[in-house]
Amino acid sequence: MEPGDGVFGRCCARILLTPPPGFQSGLRGVDDAVGSTTKFPRHKGGWVPLLMSCGLARTVPDTNDLHGVQVMKVFTTGQVAKICKVAPRTVSKWFDSGRLKGYRIPGSQDRRIPREYLIKFLKEHGMPLGDLEDEAMAKVLLVGQDQVLIENLKKHLPVEKSFKIQVAASGFEAGIQAESFHPDCIVVDYSIGRIDAQQICQNLRRNPEYAETIVIALLPDDGSQITVDRAHVNESFKKPFDVALLAERLRTLIGARKELV
Repeated sequence: MEPGDGVFGRCCARILLTPPPGFQSGLRGVDDAVGSTTKFPRHKGGWVPLLMSCGLARTVPDTNDLHGVQVMKVFTTGQVAKICKVAPRTVSKWFDSGRLKGYRIPGSQDRRIPREYLIKFLKEHGMPLGDLEDEAMAKVLLVGQDQVLIENLKKHLPVEKSFKIQVAASGFEAGIQAESFHPDCIVVDYSIGRIDAQQICQNLRRNPEYAETIVIALLPDDGSQITVDRAHVNESFKKPFDVALLAERLRTLIGARKELV
């Protein structure tokens, strides 16, 4: 199997390999971002990912194919310029000054910016993530009116930690916001009303667009017996609970689906 056979979901993906002793020539790495190919060595024991000069290498399982090898997404200066809405020469200046981390392609002056470094740069300088937001931010929609809970959750999951939280006070608002916000997780506080809360969870699962959305129910401590349908809700927390535990669970659940930076 060659790395170009369906492995690169986007033009900015690239596999980098380095030749340890005993490697044999044969593998071709494809840089779809510029449409060029580069010869890389192959080892009968498996593929070993590379690290180019700037601490980008990572340890992954050694296999006979590409399964288990982490494909690093990288961007050209032109692609970064479009994301940041600046001229390519401005991106080159950021790179050359060391403000924007990356590396050069061996044997050329072409610069490459790894996704994680680009996202960190944008966040540090308060720049919009643009098209990167969906894959770089964990988006949580909280349906409820408990202001103490809302503020505490925002403190534990700030934007600086790759979280974006929106609040809806009712099921109607939740429907409107979910359509435009595309949340990874919807937290439903049953304090808005047991029937309304259950209806929200049921409607989410009936809609194919939210079939994979994580749904967490927050159950009130009012002495009532509320049965949560696991077909509609992934997990539940009963009040009172430590908001830090909810925040940590959100990091784990969303982090399993997204590579948060």
